[in-house]
Amino acid sequence: MIKLTLKQQYAINAVIKNFDVTRVLNAMQATGWRWLINGKLVPPTKPDILICARRILTIAVQNSVTSSNGKGSCYTGGLEATCEDNYLTLKFVLTMEEFDIDKINDIFARSNENATEDYESIVKQYAKP
Repeated sequence: MIKLTLKQQYAINAVIKNFDVTRVLNAMQATGWRWLINGKLVPPTKPDILICARRILTIAVQNSVTSSNGKGSCYTGGLEATCEDNYLTLKFVLTMEEFDIDKINDIFARSNENATEDYESIVKQYAKP
């Protein structure tokens, strides 16, 4: 385990101090968000979110120090911490979408077979359910 410098500790404290935990908690409550805490699925509390935020920010900083490219990250429970080039970020991610870029060739091949099919309907067929 890498010990954090005073600057790194200060940066983590500053991020946590300015992070809108109440807004995150409200979103979690509105969506029925649950975390596994002590073996039970329960709604996270403000202290739970703050403890988690500090832990993942610390891990992100430590990962950035040990990585060859200076980038580190840690994600859990909807929280995302990143440290890149000594820039520290904490986010609450409510939704995201992914798409496998390697499937583009399949999409183009299919669209050439049936030129009347529109591009968006082809993309939707390959998107994750």
